[in-house]
Amino acid sequence: MRVSVFIGTSVDGHIARLNDGLDFLPPDGGEPHGYDEFMAGIDALVLGRKTFETVLAFPAWPYGDKRVVVLSSKPLDLSAARGVVEQMAGSPAEIVARLVADGVRHVYVDGGVTIQGFLRAGLVQRLIITRVPVLIGEGIPLFGALPHDIRLRHIATQSYASGLVKTEYEVVAHHRKCSSASTRGEPMKANQNLALALLGGISIGSAGAQVIHDHPIKTPTVYFILGVSVTYPGSGYPCGCHGAEQSGDQGKSARKPHRPQRPADIARRPASRPNRAGNPHRKAVVVA
Repeated sequence: MRVSVFIGTSVDGHIARLNDGLDFLPPDGGEPHGYDEFMAGIDALVLGRKTFETVLAFPAWPYGDKRVVVLSSKPLDLSAARGVVEQMAGSPAEIVARLVADGVRHVYVDGGVTIQGFLRAGLVQRLIITRVPVLIGEGIPLFGALPHDIRLRHIATQSYASGLVKTEYEVVAHHRKCSSASTRGEPMKANQNLALALLGGISIGSAGAQVIHDHPIKTPTVYFILGVSVTYPGSGYPCGCHGAEQSGDQGKSARKPHRPQRPADIARRPASRPNRAGNPHRKAVVVA
């Protein structure tokens, strides 16, 4: 199932004033900018209670005869609704599962809190954001805190005579940040198959290094593979990340930069030698 967002914001990223006011948005949605075409491909809408209550005050029901799902854990009075409206409760994943079971293929998610929840759950594939040419200074933001970066691919941007600017993005990846455990120097758990390949003495390049962790290794580095653990990629922090991407207080927890061993040093080292505990399977693997 595909989940999309179609929403308007001020240039400074607010979807409403602090009192939920929408007076800064163009009346009646402004000039045509693709909303009707977008709605034609939608099977159902999912919105939060506050968005639903705001929409009830509109002169006209904006969702036509589309199925509308209002998320709320408290009983709602749906008698004033002018369309097909029902109430659901649960996590974003649970809501999606129920809609998929009903045969829904394309969902439109609306409302700040609801959009943020679906983004955090990794369930949004498409973002269409129309910026209105106004700064309101403070208000309710479209986006909130995220557990990790969300990478987007720009699809298209279109401007309109009234000053509206519509931009469409596709969600391509969820880029997870390092854990606090990594910044303390604890071993990072590698992909098991990759670890077995390394134990067999196979050298891998930077693309393989990204499988170990989310960050490319740009300098020659030696990994000592013990079991399925990988430690010290050696770019200044135990996890190999740049300081700006770390979580926690790096000023206190980060170790001193680890100098990668030079090829000449590695050439003088036997390919395999027992470690202090007498383990003959400890190998030095060069990652370029």
